[in-house]
Amino acid sequence: EMYVVKRRVSNILVFKPDGGGTISDSMVSIHPTWKAVADGICIRTEPQAAEKCLMLKRTKEGIEASQGGKAVFILKR
Repeated sequence: EMYVVKRRVSNILVFKPDGGGTISDSMVSIHPTWKAVADGICIRTEPQAAEKCLMLKRTKEGIEASQGGKAVFILKR
């Protein structure tokens, strides 16, 4: 489960080992690409979109992905 902090919604996130994946809610699915980096993860939601790199850290709520010190989403199992 991927909780998007700004929108206060949950989506289903699946990362595949090949660098692909799916982010979906009850209405739509997108197929981002991703890569691991030293302190987190970089995600591109569409081929023409800018890559967004996020820092990852484990918290009591799950794994927090942040950018510029602000939480973007939280991953939960």
